[in-house]
Amino acid sequence: MTTTTEAYVSTEAESREVAERARQTEWEGKGFLRDLFLGKLQLDLIHPFPRIREERPAFQKFAAELERFLVDHVDPAAIDETGEYPPHVLDGLRKLGAFGMKIPRSTAASGSRRRSTAP
Repeated sequence: MTTTTEAYVSTEAESREVAERARQTEWEGKGFLRDLFLGKLQLDLIHPFPRIREERPAFQKFAAELERFLVDHVDPAAIDETGEYPPHVLDGLRKLGAFGMKIPRSTAASGSRRRSTAP
């Protein structure tokens, strides 16, 4: 016996509500450019330059799957031309788990490679 599960499609309002609940309400981090703009030179935030850490296997797997999907199924010129993401692209990204992804503070603040924090 097989069962099928229909994918739930959220409304714009529901999606916005989820995003707003996930939003950081107060900035707790340090920012070199922000402080520089405010006239504070905090050299210790950028020197010495953070060393690159080894990427986690789970991220490497996700990044490889995402890259393969983008190469095989996404036409960036068509998206630029229409200003819309085709349903098959959104469905594919959803299946990969690319929506609602949260990056742990320990990863975001550790000086990881850009690719590790923003696939």
